[in-house]
Amino acid sequence: MDAFLAETDHDVASAMREGLMLVFRYHLEDKERTLARHRLLKQSVQLRNRELLTSHRYERLFRRWLQTRLGDEGVHDSVAVGLAGAAVALHNSYLRRWLLNPSLEILEQFQNEAKKLIRVFLSGYNVDGIVTDRTGGPVAVVTILGEISDTEEVCDAVRGALTVRSP
Repeated sequence: MDAFLAETDHDVASAMREGLMLVFRYHLEDKERTLARHRLLKQSVQLRNRELLTSHRYERLFRRWLQTRLGDEGVHDSVAVGLAGAAVALHNSYLRRWLLNPSLEILEQFQNEAKKLIRVFLSGYNVDGIVTDRTGGPVAVVTILGEISDTEEVCDAVRGALTVRSP
């Protein structure tokens, strides 16, 4: 996660979402390991306490990265603290759901909820040009690219066209 965040050139919302999904997928990729780990944690107070420390490190990693990307003063510091805590809490909530019912549908649900959560935080504080007040209905995006543009170039062009900057 640390390496991903340090090297990503994604916008804040996309990087947060991808970071969360990276950790979530790690837990889901080996169902037996994750379920065994959960059983072990339930049996030991010491291991549960250690798990809490790991969760705090996960949150701190996001917070520090957000502070670096957004600037650690004033309003953006509030975004970094709040979004990091809320994102990790959401991750833990969906992981607990998965532990009760190991289904891949949880992955898509988590991804959708993470996207909403991140958007609410960033739009509420007008970060990266994401604004809450979009009046007037649907938005049409027109972008012109070369014939051999790859998927990432198309996504970057559309993302750039949708970004609304404040004056």
